[in-house]
Amino acid sequence: MRVTTRMVNDAAEKAGVPINSNSLLDYVKGNTNNNIMDTLQSSKTGKTSTSKTSFEKLEKTAKELTEKAELFTREGDDSIFAKAKESGSNDEICSNVIAMAERFNQVLKELQTSSSTMNSYYRKMLQETAEQHGRELSSIGISVAKDGTISVDKEKLKAASTDKLEKVLGGATGFASKLTLLADKISDHARANAESLSSQYQADGSTRASSFNKYDFWG
Repeated sequence: MRVTTRMVNDAAEKAGVPINSNSLLDYVKGNTNNNIMDTLQSSKTGKTSTSKTSFEKLEKTAKELTEKAELFTREGDDSIFAKAKESGSNDEICSNVIAMAERFNQVLKELQTSSSTMNSYYRKMLQETAEQHGRELSSIGISVAKDGTISVDKEKLKAASTDKLEKVLGGATGFASKLTLLADKISDHARANAESLSSQYQADGSTRASSFNKYDFWG
């Protein structure tokens, strides 16, 4: 089957993924149809084997990633950076960066447990977001591996100035802001799939269609 732009738009719309102007994809990568089309096309023959429990776990971890990333997007006197400047200590920033990196890697791992079209899409988006910010992240001790996972050099992170940490992580276009958007979308995606799978259970505990996934458009 030939995959057309309209088909991609329809599929993404059903999944709740915006791909028009000012979309998540535009915001993170500055590109539109080609990236998501490649992902959808490469996944069209795959059948998801992700269970309801796996989606629930993904939703929980993605929510935790959102919460950690949001800490670095807040502004004003109560922001994590303002507090660090006032106290003269970056300890709170560093501990939350480490926690955010752990959640990031866990979400990436959980997205890899399924051949779901949208899991593949979001995994690619997370990987590309980290790669795009690789140079800036490296300057504060966060390195990006080939598989998209991130690791933290705690000594280099602690040695970074508060202003430097805020420049890399904070702001509307910083790494944490983009993670917040992605993690929130991933959480919504996982919750919708878990609810969809829940609705398929019969009274005897069996499922109406164990391989069904409303995000697997090529079914």
